Amino acid sequence: MPTAFGIDNTLLYIPNNILTADFDGFPTLISPLVGLAAFIIISMLTGGNNTKNQNTYSLDRETQVYRR
Repeated sequence: MPTAFGIDNTLLYIPNNILTADFDGFPTLISPLVGLAAFIIISMLTGGNNTKNQNTYSLDRETQVYRR
């Protein structure tokens, strides 16, 4: 039975034979890497390099305004 600070933690406890107590700390260690990978993949798919182009366009617009 899982415990938290010495008190039984049975609120969401589902007993199973697939994931034992040996697996307990592994998700905690790997979850930051999964989150980072998801962030990088989504940013690359949604155009993570657009800021460079936006800066170039804004500089071009500024020079056009000053030329008038």
